[in-house]
Amino acid sequence: MKRRTLLTAITLAPLASAVGTAHADGTGATATRAATADGDADWDTLGNLLSGYAGHWTSPPATTDPDRLTNKMTDGALLGNGELGVVVGGDRNTLRLYLNRNDFWTTPGADGAHPIALGGLTLRKVSGSDGGTAYEMTQDILNAEVRTELTVNSVPVRTRTFVADSADIVVTEVSTTGTAEVRLALDAWTKSGASQYPAKSGTEGSTLWAERSTESASSSQWVSRMGLATKVIGASVSTGTNSTGTSIAVFTLKPGETVTIVSAVEGGRGVTDHVSRAVATANAVTAASAADLSTKHRHWWKQYWLKSYVRVYDPSLEKYYYGSQYLLGSSSRRGSTGPGLWGPWGTTDTPEWNGGYFLNYNALAPYYGAFSSNRIDIAEPMIQAVLDYRSTGTANIARVQTTPGGAVNSRLSQVFKESVPASTRGYLYPVSIGPQGASGEWTFWNQPTNASYAAVPMVDKYEYAPDTGFLKDTLYPYLLELANFWEDYTGPKEADGKYHFMGAAYEQDWAKDDALGLAAIRYVLTRTLKYSEQLGADASRRDKWKDTSSPACRTSRPCPTTARRSTTVTTPTPTSRRLSAGPSATWSSSIPSATWTWNLPRSSVGRRSTRLTRWTPGTRETTSPRATGWRRASAIRRPHSKRG
Repeated sequence: MKRRTLLTAITLAPLASAVGTAHADGTGATATRAATADGDADWDTLGNLLSGYAGHWTSPPATTDPDRLTNKMTDGALLGNGELGVVVGGDRNTLRLYLNRNDFWTTPGADGAHPIALGGLTLRKVSGSDGGTAYEMTQDILNAEVRTELTVNSVPVRTRTFVADSADIVVTEVSTTGTAEVRLALDAWTKSGASQYPAKSGTEGSTLWAERSTESASSSQWVSRMGLATKVIGASVSTGTNSTGTSIAVFTLKPGETVTIVSAVEGGRGVTDHVSRAVATANAVTAASAADLSTKHRHWWKQYWLKSYVRVYDPSLEKYYYGSQYLLGSSSRRGSTGPGLWGPWGTTDTPEWNGGYFLNYNALAPYYGAFSSNRIDIAEPMIQAVLDYRSTGTANIARVQTTPGGAVNSRLSQVFKESVPASTRGYLYPVSIGPQGASGEWTFWNQPTNASYAAVPMVDKYEYAPDTGFLKDTLYPYLLELANFWEDYTGPKEADGKYHFMGAAYEQDWAKDDALGLAAIRYVLTRTLKYSEQLGADASRRDKWKDTSSPACRTSRPCPTTARRSTTVTTPTPTSRRLSAGPSATWSSSIPSATWTWNLPRSSVGRRSTRLTRWTPGTRETTSPRATGWRRASAIRRPHSKRG
């Protein structure tokens, strides 16, 4: 089963902006002035660079039409503050904002947790014809805002929307460049039509509100409730509720004036005062504080971009890279809930593949480039989700034994079940998990490697920002449980004097000594061994770890290979022919390339895998084996360091 992950960041070591520090030796003033000048120069460079990579629409994005919503990735413009996400779209005469939060998940039972849609805002005509077809929308990733130009009743209407960074507040400024005024209606709504997710709306004074809840059946692990409140600043409004339960505010937009729409979202797991909190948050915003939110918002993003930047002098690659970094900063931040497959931008209740945290790389891959680009905190929500699942991961081993097994290609096969007896120690994570210890899809597809894959962001966090407390209290205990698992899963050496196991480099496979499993064992045990020595812990177990990990993809048990076009290349399993199927052939066993590589001679690795392993974080220069454009990348400049 193939999945497209929402966020994809190139694992490429970027150029970090130099940030100077003051010194106690009397050079502080000079250093500070130099740092300021350097930062200004960097910001000028970034401003020119990122302005050229803005997104532009000259026709409305199709999947923001209420009748054409997608359960995959929307084609609308995207905004977010790491928790609250906004999809911007509509049609040539209507602005639609779809609002959602990363933590709005329903949990119908022991598994099947998935995010659902919240609701949004619609700015439209009150009556009359929709003359005029002019339309333009710009997603400005430099300032993290979306600007639209619509035509309502033949009047040109401009909007600017951003999401505040200090609170879950959406601000939309509305103005006209025309000479005539226009009557506008603003709808605040939550998704309706699904009785298991109760929704309603109303008004409180001139403030609109709407609310929605996740499923509250007896089997639900928890109930999450969200409230949306909206008010208009800068115009007199009349409010009401229509027959479908949508709250409406009507106001007049006049030439030369700006109307500000402020929307707040409050709620979460177990919250019951979500509506009153949302109303209070929205009502507390004034014209002056809305302007302050805008100033602080631009400052936050300036600091985010100044953490690092890279030039590879290839517009396509740079647009992809910075677009990916923009999505990361918009959807994941420390202290928030991690984004699922489609981020905080889901617009339906039935996201594809349940929108979960797929641990066989989809949910993890976005963060591979966060560490080398000096944005370590961006990975914190994903790391927390993995840690929150630990007790469930332990319990899964016993649960597997009480669950009927099926055919080899089933979600839980009998052969996989038998490979994980009740005596197995450690963690067994399914393919997909959710936040707060929930299971997304309690499916294994014969892959015992998911918990090991999930360790990569934690290891990267420590390697890029060493913290002995984190290593001792969190990372090492997690790796130790994985080491326990692999010791039990591989068992004793077999007659040939080697360790063997069964697994699946590809979902539903069942093969001996698959490449993904080999890479996982080596990755986990070499790092467990390294940190054991660093902490002075578990010395008696080190020989076992060395013995188990040393044959993995090395001499006594080489990686599986096959012949392709007269070249010997790696392959997922000794008998696999998948490599001939296309570019994803070695994907599962080579991602993340900088950490799960086998360090083989270039001649023994396929072309695609070679290119991946060359993109290695932490080096002073990143080049491509084939593209000369990569060679123009300069030395990495990191904060608090001299120029490279």
